[in-house]
Amino acid sequence: FSLLTSLENIDVFGNKEMVGNLPSTIGDLTAMTSFLLAENSIKGTIPTEVGKMTETVMLGLWTNALEGTIPAEVGALTKVTDLFLYKNQLTGKIPEELQSLTRLQTFNLFDNMLTGSIPDVFSRYSSLVEFDWRSNLITGTIPASLGLHVQLTDLRLYDNLLTGSIPVEFNRLEELLYLRLENNRMSGKIEPSFLANWSSLLDLRLSNQFFSGRLPTEIANMVSIEDLRLNNNAFSGPIPTQLSGFQNLTKLYLDSNSFTGTINPELMDLPLQVLRLQNNTFRGTIPTEIGLLDGLSYLNLGDNVLTGNLPSHIGLLSDLQFLILDGNKLSGPLPTEILQLTNL
Repeated sequence: FSLLTSLENIDVFGNKEMVGNLPSTIGDLTAMTSFLLAENSIKGTIPTEVGKMTETVMLGLWTNALEGTIPAEVGALTKVTDLFLYKNQLTGKIPEELQSLTRLQTFNLFDNMLTGSIPDVFSRYSSLVEFDWRSNLITGTIPASLGLHVQLTDLRLYDNLLTGSIPVEFNRLEELLYLRLENNRMSGKIEPSFLANWSSLLDLRLSNQFFSGRLPTEIANMVSIEDLRLNNNAFSGPIPTQLSGFQNLTKLYLDSNSFTGTINPELMDLPLQVLRLQNNTFRGTIPTEIGLLDGLSYLNLGDNVLTGNLPSHIGLLSDLQFLILDGNKLSGPLPTEILQLTNL
């Protein structure tokens, strides 16, 4: 790169046969504003000389075979708005020097082997919109300063080793569309104050953790929700009737909790494609309104305390591919209408 000091843009990606290391002469690209060398087979470490590319606005090295740590010198790229280092083999802690990247809008480090905690430096950032550090080995708690970014739309930290609760500051994230925290070790309750401002949220996943308590009635404020996954936690109490107002909800995972009460027939008015309520303590009968879920492909009500007959209306679910009802106290004959479910 030593002969390309005036070059402003490199865009080379999708060449799996492109191998080799990033040379230290990368630091000679002092006029570079956009450096995209992605979806190749680049190996080795990120040279510390990358910190000399101070005009860089976009740095993209995703989907290569880079290893080693993220150099602290990346923190010198103070004009960077988009940093893409995902899908490599990077290790070590995230350097605190990255707090200097105050113009960051997109910060994607997912699918690496990064360790340590999330640095509490985000109060310095002013424009963060997308933050994706999923599928690493990140420990500790989520810093409260992440909740200061009212323009944040996409936050994905799933498949890490995070502990603690959701910061109360997240009630400020009114523009949030995607919040995915599943497959960590987090706990605590869903606070009503969060839900008051999450009316834009499309996707909320907290699965496979240690959250507990009742779902607050303020959940009704999540009017845009399409995918709600709270399975494999310790939530309790009845399902709030307010869920019946989620007119965009297609996937509902409440399985493997301690929910009680009956299955609300009003849930059957939703455009559900997947309904998982298994391994709770639901009682009563399966609502005859089940037949209204004409787009349902997956239904699991197993391992509850449901009684009575299987309603004949189940035969109206023409798209159904999976039907699981074992571990209940159902009785009576199997309705002949079930033969109409040709996709099972």
